[in-house]
Amino acid sequence: MISPPIAAAEPTSSPEAPAPRERPVRASILASFVLAVARTLDHYQCDTDALFREAGLEWSKVRDPDARYPFQGTQRLWRLAVEATGDTNFGLEVTHHLHPTSLHALGFSWMASASLRDALERMARYVDIVSTALRLRLDEDEDRFKFRISYRQDLPPHHYASVDAALATMVQLK
Repeated sequence: MISPPIAAAEPTSSPEAPAPRERPVRASILASFVLAVARTLDHYQCDTDALFREAGLEWSKVRDPDARYPFQGTQRLWRLAVEATGDTNFGLEVTHHLHPTSLHALGFSWMASASLRDALERMARYVDIVSTALRLRLDEDEDRFKFRISYRQDLPPHHYASVDAALATMVQLK
């Protein structure tokens, strides 16, 4: 469920939740997630290097496990990828080129979770490993849970393909 943006200082319902943190100055995305985008572009036989250049992203960083790409550049890449492939479902296709270990500790913690609740709590806690542009929160009501996804208010809107990829990745993780 996509909900209105969450304020940075808003507490979460998890008793183990970390203290509210300062927002990073620049939003960024883990390079290994962007690598899945590159692999998908290769699958479509696109000129991936040229698309990275046009998006203003350094191709050489894509295989560096510690590298991060600026949010706005990745959003340009998503737009260019949809245009180059002609596939409006491009974001869904990216998940076929992504492994949970590509998400570093977040992927490992997801796989080690004993329950869906545990996995979603970990996802909310460690999302900054993959993207500092998202905010995730798991709320517990009397008889149900709500998993909230919001985006930083100081950023331009996310390209729909990046939203598709993020949601499909959460569904696909096992």
